[in-house]
Amino acid sequence: MTDLEWLREAELAHGRIAQLAVVGFIWPGLFGTLPGSVDFGGADAYSNLNPFDALSSVPQAAIYQIVGGMAWIEYQRIIRIKEQGSNRVVGDIGIGYPGAYNPFGLNYSPEEYADKQLQEIKHCRLAMLGAFGLICQAANSGTDIVAQLSPAFAAPEYAAKAGYFLPQGI
Repeated sequence: MTDLEWLREAELAHGRIAQLAVVGFIWPGLFGTLPGSVDFGGADAYSNLNPFDALSSVPQAAIYQIVGGMAWIEYQRIIRIKEQGSNRVVGDIGIGYPGAYNPFGLNYSPEEYADKQLQEIKHCRLAMLGAFGLICQAANSGTDIVAQLSPAFAAPEYAAKAGYFLPQGI
């Protein structure tokens, strides 16, 4: 692989992780967290919605499991890259491309497949920016993203009255 292909491979890998990170920031605030151990620190270890505080509240073994799982997935990806050699499509994880594992019956023409690749790289780049913004906001505010955004979707008290568009006192 050329240097440019390795850079594209890295960009796709980081972008896919960023997409998962954005979902990981939003999901617990909307749908709740998984039940966990209450004996670790006297409270539910997995109920913290701020990701930075959650790192200190979960057991160390859970963090080691996550890091070990990510290392195993990355190792498998590198093995796949080395096995396929020079005829490999950059970013291919073996799903959906003609001749590969295709559980959803995705039958794209070469033009459609190229369009999907372009869409994926754009989504990856947007997710990397979004994850960076979510990380900065969580570090700055100390709360989760849903708690920060929920007041923006609440109607103010005066909007419930008839004629709320008129200035108060008229």
